[in-house]
Amino acid sequence: MKIQITTLCLIFLVGVLACETDEELEQAAKDALEEQQNKDESTDEDVSDENTDDETTDEDSSNNDNEGDSSDQTTNEIVLTDFPVCEGITQPARTLFSNRDDANSGKCGTFLEENGMVIFEAENTISELGDWTLSSADTEVLVSKDLKVEPLETKTINDHIGEGYLKYVGGFWSKDKANYNPSPLVYKIKVQNTGSYRLMVRSIKSVDKNQKRHDTFNDCFVKMEGNFQNGQLNEECKERETDKTLVSSTYHLKKETKYFGASNKFWAITGMLDAHLSFKPWAVYTLIAGETYTFTVTGRSNNYHIDRWMLYDLHKYTDADMRNYMKKAVQSPCVPE
Repeated sequence: MKIQITTLCLIFLVGVLACETDEELEQAAKDALEEQQNKDESTDEDVSDENTDDETTDEDSSNNDNEGDSSDQTTNEIVLTDFPVCEGITQPARTLFSNRDDANSGKCGTFLEENGMVIFEAENTISELGDWTLSSADTEVLVSKDLKVEPLETKTINDHIGEGYLKYVGGFWSKDKANYNPSPLVYKIKVQNTGSYRLMVRSIKSVDKNQKRHDTFNDCFVKMEGNFQNGQLNEECKERETDKTLVSSTYHLKKETKYFGASNKFWAITGMLDAHLSFKPWAVYTLIAGETYTFTVTGRSNNYHIDRWMLYDLHKYTDADMRNYMKKAVQSPCVPE
């Protein structure tokens, strides 16, 4: 009973902030709920690690300074008082794919947001891949519950969406600088509806057989360029969120900031910022109708796999809606050239 209650709270009340809890407890709760519901296939859930690994060195501060610098902050406030409340608002249903290959409609110069959501395959960047590789191969995932018990039990899955996924194979940015190539991936997004959009990723990480740790191979850098503010929440919606989920300025959103979250057991829907604050904030942007934005992903940790990206309006979709569409909806359309 406790496991069921904990799981429901994780999925429906705190969602992705469940990453703050122990990963194995979360996985056990997830397994129990799936058994109860007699589901044959596992569902994605957020398993972002707290990421206090030694990869987060003092050198990270060059890319993740404290939030005291106000020189990069937007001054024109955007008021969101006319937004729909979180519950009871139904958006038009998105087109779902019957075959995962049909999810990928190809590269776009600019992706078009519709009804408060934009989804795009990682491989459909307009950039050269550099030290990112496109693969459709099976991915090795962990079966073992205890990393200290050898040999580790693994299996392979083939569960990506679209043509494939991108895997960063460059050197780790602060420890292997001789082999580090940032290899920025650029995506353009045109917004039709003003709103507070949260960034999510569908990702997986390689099984770390040597270090026997949960918190490696699970991050990249992200930044957003354009006319936007830090994300805001309507008063009506705040009761379903938790405190300390948003940054108080655009400072960490406009610069390259560490973005982490992945599982080594399944493709996870996840993502939080590591901005060297007292908490791990969400990446939420107040995007404005009629504006076009440039979203850039840069390599940080090798063996990090990215399947697809999503930005969704927190005031228009529940966590369950978001996860369903991330797994089953076709890619957003291109803006006509």
